Order: sequence, then C-alpha cells, then structure tokens
Amino acid sequence: MAKQSPLLMSWYLKGENKHDIQSLFIIGIVWFVMVAIVKPIGDFPLNDDWVYALAVKSVLESGYFQFPSPSMANAGPQVYWGALFCLPFGFSFTALRISTLVLGFVGAVALFTLLRELKVDTKVALVGALTLAVNPLYFELSNSFMTDVPFISMVLVAVNFLVRGLQRDSSLHLGIGLGITFLAILIRQFSLVVLLGFALAYPIKKGFTFANFAKVIGLVLVGALVHILYQYWLIHSGRTPAIDLHTVPDIYPPTLLNSAKKATVALIYIGFFVLPFVTVFLSTKIQGIRNTKFKYVWFGLVTCTVILLGFLWATNQKLPLIGNVLMDSGLGPLTIRDTYNLKLNLPIIPEGAAILWGVMTFLSVLAVGVSIYLIGRATYQAWCNFNLKESRAYTASYALLAVMALSYLAILLLFVARYTLFDRYFLLFLPLVILLISTLFKDQSIQRGKNVIPIILLVIYGVFSVGATHDFLEWNRTRWVALNDLVQSDKVSPRKIDGGYEFNGWFLYDAKYKQSPKKSWWWVDDDEYVLAAGPLPGYTEVKRYPVNRWLKLTASDIIVLRRTP
Repeated sequence: MAKQSPLLMSWYLKGENKHDIQSLFIIGIVWFVMVAIVKPIGDFPLNDDWVYALAVKSVLESGYFQFPSPSMANAGPQVYWGALFCLPFGFSFTALRISTLVLGFVGAVALFTLLRELKVDTKVALVGALTLAVNPLYFELSNSFMTDVPFISMVLVAVNFLVRGLQRDSSLHLGIGLGITFLAILIRQFSLVVLLGFALAYPIKKGFTFANFAKVIGLVLVGALVHILYQYWLIHSGRTPAIDLHTVPDIYPPTLLNSAKKATVALIYIGFFVLPFVTVFLSTKIQGIRNTKFKYVWFGLVTCTVILLGFLWATNQKLPLIGNVLMDSGLGPLTIRDTYNLKLNLPIIPEGAAILWGVMTFLSVLAVGVSIYLIGRATYQAWCNFNLKESRAYTASYALLAVMALSYLAILLLFVARYTLFDRYFLLFLPLVILLISTLFKDQSIQRGKNVIPIILLVIYGVFSVGATHDFLEWNRTRWVALNDLVQSDKVSPRKIDGGYEFNGWFLYDAKYKQSPKKSWWWVDDDEYVLAAGPLPGYTEVKRYPVNRWLKLTASDIIVLRRTP
C-alpha cells in the first residue's frame, strides 16, 4: 500500500471533510450551471482582451511572445495559459474564455479553502466562495480573456499557501506561495501587495529580528525587480512598442477632496460586492460582537452612513457610479461609437430598474458600514492576540490580508487614479474583505433557519450575473455577425468601418495612430460604415440586426449605418 503524506492523511481524517467536499461540489455545480446557461461561445473579443489575444496568436503562429498593442497589465503567464487551451483546435476566443473560466472556478475554490484554513465554518465559507462566484463583475470577466480574474485567482492561490505556511510553520508552503506570487506579478504587477503583506506577516510569526526584516525586504525588492526586468525585456527585445510602457512612471499627486471622492466610490462598490456575505452577520452568534466598548465606534459609523446616504439621495447618485463593466443597463461595456463615445442612443432604463439600483446603493452603503465595523473588531481581536504565542500564526495571517487590502487601496488612489479608475479594479477587495471579516466567524456556524437572506441575495446576484452576461455576449455576438457580413458578404474593407473598439483594435491597431476629433479614438481610417445602436447625423441605415436579450435592458438592435453622400 502506497505511503500517504501526513498532510494528506490529516486532511482525510478530519470529520468535517465530508461537508467540505459537499461544499466544493456545490460551488462546482453552481459555476458549471451558470456557464452552461450563458454559453460563452463565439470567436470575438470582449473589452480589452483582444490585446492579450494578439499575444497568444503570436505565440501560436511563430512561437515568439509579442505584445503588438498596448497593455497596462503584464499578462505574461496568462498568454501561455491561453495558448495551451488553443492547442487542440487552434486559436479561438472561445478557447481563451474557457481558459479564464477554469481560473475563475479555481479562484472560488481557493477562497473557500482559505476560509476553511482560517477555521471558518463550512457553511460560512461556502457563502463566501459563492459571493465571489456569482458576483456580476467576476462572472462576466471570467467569460472573457481579461487579466482581472486570473490575477485574483493567482493571488488567492498564493495567499492560500502563504497562510498555510504561517499556520503550520511549513517552509514548503511558504516557498510555493511566494513562487505563485511572482507568477501573479507577471500577470498583474499589483500582485506586489502580497509581498507587502508578507513583509509584515513573516516577522510577526518568526520574530522582529534584523535577519527576518532583511528576508522580507529582499522579497519585496525581488518582486519589484521581476516586474521592472520584465518590462525592460518586452521593450528592448521589440516585443511591445516602447511608447506603451506598462509601468506607471510617476505618482499621482492627489488632493484631499479628490482622494476622498475616489475612496468613497471604492467603498460603495465594496459594499455592493460583499453584501451577500455581510448578511451572514445577521445569522450567526458572534461572542461579544455587540460589546458596549465599541458603542461609540458603532454610533460613528451609523452617523457617517446616514450622512453618505443623504448626500447620495440629494445628488441623485446611485450605482453604478463609474463605468466599464457594471452598467445601469446590465454589464458592458458597449464599445461602439454612439453609446460609448458620443453618449447617444443609450438604453432607456425602466423606472423599476432605476428604483432597484437605488435600493442596491442603499444596501451597499449599509453593507460597507457593517464591514468596516466588523473589520475593526477583527483588527482589535488580532491586536489583543498579538502577544499570545499560540495565536501568533493567526495574527500573522490577519496582518497579511490587512496590509494587502490597505496597500492595494493606496495603489489605486495614488497610481491608477492618475489615468482611469474602472470598477473592475475594485474586485480584489471582494475576497480580501470577506477574509478579514471571516476571522470573526471562527467556529461560528449559520444558525438553522436564519440563512434565508444570504441565499436570497446569492440567487439575485446569480440571476443578474447570468442574464446580464448572456445579454452582453449576445450583443457582441450580434455585432460581429453584422461586421462579418460587411467584410465577407459585402466585401467592405475593415479600413472603411468603425465597428467599435474591439473590432478596430483587432484589425487596425497602430501604435502611431493620430486621433481625429471627427472620428472615434480607436484606430479608424475611414468611417464610411459605422455600427451603432441608433441613428447618427450624416448616416443612413443600411441593415438592422435584432439582439436576443433576456433582461431587456441593453441596446435593442445593432444597426449598420453608411455615410450619406
């Protein structure tokens, strides 16, 4: 009989293993059903993923890794991961989407196992993993070849090993976790936050000695060097245009008011993301959670929440507050000339949908207020346990997660906000906040009969994610049917078409392209033909393609327009 490792044996001998396996099975079934309903089939790009797809195409056709187009993300290992899925049948965007869907599932499983490693009850961990899986942004981006989901999944897997290494004093786990972190940096440089978190967690666990500080500072420097050398290699080997530097060169000098606005927007999105998980708070008994020592903190948070809600109501602001993926008409973006550039022919939002977005904004603000309170309690708990030797590993794990969240927020506000702050950039906070809150749920189960609210919210999020992702894919699928008809049947050159950001980027990207105020900013030579959602001045409708929508919120038709002589 083959000898089994002690780690494997201990895992199998645990009594709760059966429930863990059942929970993993539930996560798999939910993910598979959602994907099967959406049917992410179609050879067309989505959002920015044509950039990374061009790199995959270059690897498959020449074996030479090249970025012929701009990218703020490193994307290196993801390019080869996508190429692996293209090997059986050749390059296709369907294969690339499948590669990301696999990583999306891995991310949900990694979050579940990480919660269990932190001694969170199986049911609570399952709610946390499903909160990530059914999130509209996470699911929609999993049905693309964007870098967001691979980045989050790799970070969660890396943190999984690092926490296990800290909890079990295992150098092997720490080594694997750090190795995966370096791979994650080569997908997105923001993965450096893992090393920043580890720089505090390791000394907490091993002791605040000069040697330990030297080790972690060296790791952070190596991580930064990996990113810089990768950029140097891309540019000086001709694999990307020198003008398209991936590294943000300078720090954004924020004003206090500007930073406060962006931080507030980030908090509201975080509340929207974690809402299903936060409701678990209503279904558990956490000892001392309503301790009177914290009544002033609770009162302050309630006051700030009321003020923020009043401000949003007075200014008529509600989700979605910024663009890219989450839209009041579902999920996007709708990257064609009239809807994206000119803000014309936008979908008419039903009054009921507008009310629902208002309700979700209200609940999101409440959720982030509760989250801040719970994180404050968890931080206080970790601080109180700092001097207890038996709790040192727990404190180190908490420090790892807390520093990751704070440093990532600082990066977004100081660096990324200088350019464009998209809603999808906030997505990493979803698992981080869940993990920080979950330390309060240690060994606390959801009470029987009180799990209705989390389940209802998970179902609502899942239904919206599936319906809106289907509509987004169908809208793009219809758009590319229209474009293929123009190019193949009508023999129109792509150079005479403004087919939208992805189409013109895929066929006509030019690093030296000079924008014209009379055309879309995306590489348009001649806009004799334009794809639109409605009429445009100076153009006549040629053909109309209806879109099969489920949520009835996105643009109804794809219209081919031709410039009027």
